[in-house]
Amino acid sequence: MNLLRLKLEGRELTAPELDVLRLAARGLSARETGENLFKSEHTIIAQRRAIQAKLGAKNLLHAVALAYERQVL
Repeated sequence: MNLLRLKLEGRELTAPELDVLRLAARGLSARETGENLFKSEHTIIAQRRAIQAKLGAKNLLHAVALAYERQVL
């Protein structure tokens, strides 16, 4: 288990992270998400990693599935 996941797993998603997750669920890339939210691609990638860690997901697709399953989205 990675250090980020150990530190963040189980914490609530922030409003900006939920915005990123919603756009990921729509299939947008990190670059496209950044353009929509007026953030850098690197910021989006960091937020995606935090989302995955908080949800205990293996990857972004798994994070989206878990979010729907837990009725976060």
